[in-house]
Amino acid sequence: MIGEPEMEPFTTGKTEASEYDFPYEQLLAYYRGEIVDPVEAAWIEERLRTSDRWTAHWRSMEYLDLERVAAIQDATDLGSYSPPQDPEQRSFCNQMAESEGTVLRPMLQGLSNEMDVKARRAWSAHCQQCVFCRRMRRRMYAVESQKNLPKNEPLLRDWLLEEYYREALHAARQRILGSERNEGESTSGSNQTPTILFQLAEGVIKAMQVSGSRENLNATPIGQVLAWSYHAHDFRPGRRQLVDVPLVLAGKPERMALELERSLGEKRGTLKIRFDVLDGGDVLGTFSLTRPDQEPTVFAPVMLMVEVQGAPVIKATQTIKTFSEKAILGNTHGLPDKTIHVLVRQGDERWEDCFFKFEEGA
Repeated sequence: MIGEPEMEPFTTGKTEASEYDFPYEQLLAYYRGEIVDPVEAAWIEERLRTSDRWTAHWRSMEYLDLERVAAIQDATDLGSYSPPQDPEQRSFCNQMAESEGTVLRPMLQGLSNEMDVKARRAWSAHCQQCVFCRRMRRRMYAVESQKNLPKNEPLLRDWLLEEYYREALHAARQRILGSERNEGESTSGSNQTPTILFQLAEGVIKAMQVSGSRENLNATPIGQVLAWSYHAHDFRPGRRQLVDVPLVLAGKPERMALELERSLGEKRGTLKIRFDVLDGGDVLGTFSLTRPDQEPTVFAPVMLMVEVQGAPVIKATQTIKTFSEKAILGNTHGLPDKTIHVLVRQGDERWEDCFFKFEEGA
């Protein structure tokens, strides 16, 4: 059982090697009734009685015929898959493709708050309609939900059936990433859809990385990364600059803040994003859009949407020159591995579509 040492693999010299440290071919042969050596069969049966790892692989084969039908159908559907045109639906596919499924990992850790509940419902509704995200979710859950397997070791069922859809799934992911890059190039500003990583340690944001360009915020608190200009403020005792005055937000003083700004184009305006880390670890996000000086003073509607793990926390449409929306995004202890999605669009035209990924760091 769990915690017991693994026995040395039984081998007759006939078993092929696997890229994983588990004798898949051997257990599959036993499942198919192809093991004729009684000593080898007895060894496998002993493992199935005493090892949670072996039991998990064995139980995964219970509905193999149904799973095979689903895998074959998914492979067919993936062959004709195209990223959805609707921006909100496409954001799910973008997050799934960029994270290779790990965007859903926090949802396996329990529904700790209302945001997690909303996120799971939103993802479930999307996956019912999207073959790419449904198959990616199936693969990720099969690994992450198994407490008795080594990290990233697929169940026997998934190891066997992946042959049906692996190439089609990979091609669909490349179509999503390629579509995202091409559309990012057509928008103003950085000509890229950036992914920004925040290293959270000691309850503060330590560093920022955009498309491979990394900045240590302690060493360089003010700077530029691609099209984003940034300014970091550290309000902890002994570190605050004289010009930095901490605010009291949501009833708590700031611990630190990171401001980001970029132009969306001469006729669109400027997008500003601010992350405030408050005492206690809550992270407050402020998202502001300032339109350019022009006539008339009432502008065509622009929609701002912010999601955490696919669950909307802000969704507003405004026609005024400057508007700002705020929301608590989570806590520094719960944000690692979660993705913040920011979308600004007017009609079917996306002005900005970016992802902020929080990661634990030293």
